[in-house]
Amino acid sequence: MIRAYIDRRFQQEADPSIIVLGDLNDGPGKEVMEREYLLHDLISNLQGEVFFARKFLNHALFDQPDHLRWTAQFSDDLDPERSEHILLDHILFTQALTSGGTSPLVARARSGWVEHLAFEEAEALLGRGMLSDHRPVSLRLVPRIG
Repeated sequence: MIRAYIDRRFQQEADPSIIVLGDLNDGPGKEVMEREYLLHDLISNLQGEVFFARKFLNHALFDQPDHLRWTAQFSDDLDPERSEHILLDHILFTQALTSGGTSPLVARARSGWVEHLAFEEAEALLGRGMLSDHRPVSLRLVPRIG
């Protein structure tokens, strides 16, 4: 449904500024389903096809270090080999918000973050278990110059 909306926006506007964000939990056993049955995950479906690059959604965290690119921690009973550090919270955006786009705001390289430090500081003040079980994510947008 979301991808259909994005595709319709591109029919109405040449370079729409769209941000899709939130807890996009693919569920337990995600990697097993992909590996064994060649199914695509939710994020890949939302991002679109690279063959239609203009409509492809960028991931705000793609250029962050692997060891920091996770927002929830739990074990997957259906895939016990899977890392306990799992990326469930995402920010995706259209090409309009890149340096080559048309939006008045730009997401430059390394502008997406998982806010580990802010989460840990808040937990230290409030006590463990008082916050969400997910780490917050953010995307810094700056005005386009020129």
